[in-house]
Amino acid sequence: YASDLYRLMTYPTVLVFKASPNPLAEAIHMCMPVVVVPSGLPMEDWVIEWVRDTGVGLVAHTPAEAAAH
Repeated sequence: YASDLYRLMTYPTVLVFKASPNPLAEAIHMCMPVVVVPSGLPMEDWVIEWVRDTGVGLVAHTPAEAAAH
């Protein structure tokens, strides 16, 4: 947990995270590009589809693929 998340979110140039709506919303709010890794949870599949359909980021299916972006 970080009480200064807003400040911490100003440092990275890209956010790599498992498919989840909360970090996606935070990254969009900060105008930060994202690389999303599928979580394996069916209820979060829409995050992958939304990122791909809107073009706000990239989808990587493995850690190596995420690092290559």
